[in-house]
Formats: sequence, C-alpha cells, structure tokens
Amino acid sequence: MNYNYKEYLGYKCIFCTKEYKSIFRTKELKEKMREIINSYFTQNKDVELKDLYVNLKHIEITFKIMSSKDTSIDLPRFISNLKSVSSRKVLQYLNSNISGIWAKNYLLATQEYLLDQKIAIFLETQ
Repeated sequence: MNYNYKEYLGYKCIFCTKEYKSIFRTKELKEKMREIINSYFTQNKDVELKDLYVNLKHIEITFKIMSSKDTSIDLPRFISNLKSVSSRKVLQYLNSNISGIWAKNYLLATQEYLLDQKIAIFLETQ
C-alpha cells in the first residue's frame, strides 16, 4: 500500500458581510481583500487557493485541501481563522474600529453537482 498517496478535496466557501452591507465598493478595497486571502492561503502548504471572487456584499473562495495520512488540516479552525484574519486586516486598512465585517454564518461546501443552486439559495437568505 502507498501511504503517501495524495488526493485533493475541493471546497467552495462564502463569507457574507454583516447585515449584507455593500463593503467592497472600490477596486482598491477588493484588491486588498484578495491580497489578504492570498497571503493567508500561501502560509499553509496543504491548502491551495484556486479562485477568489470579491463581490460588494460577499466573497467566494474556491480552494482544495490535500488529503493524505500526513495532512492534518482542522477545516473549521482554518475557516474561522481566515474570517478573523481577513476581517481584522481589512479593518486595519480602513482604520476602522467596528467589531468585524463578516456575518457569523458562512457557507462551506464540497464542489459537487448543483452547487451553484445551493449557493444562490444561501445568498438569498442573507
């Protein structure tokens, strides 16, 4: 048996802004968020950012995680830290003292059949 076999699991994650407010209005702020997310992902060799979309009221992140015997990603902690880091750094950039930019809930789904429809339903409820 080959225990070093590596397989990747694909995910889509969406964070919505608090009260679904339009925060990312400028190209500069969208670029700053992309920079923050890219930096966070490059710090972990077992996670690869595939795509990032910054909307006015939410961000969509597509990524993959290496699945092997040697990988120990705590996915809920990884996502929670990503939310905290990205919120804190954007607020520092804006020189703002509000408590955070993200709503408490988020969508995390494996890439699967009908995922676009599930995302649409999630966003409608925000």
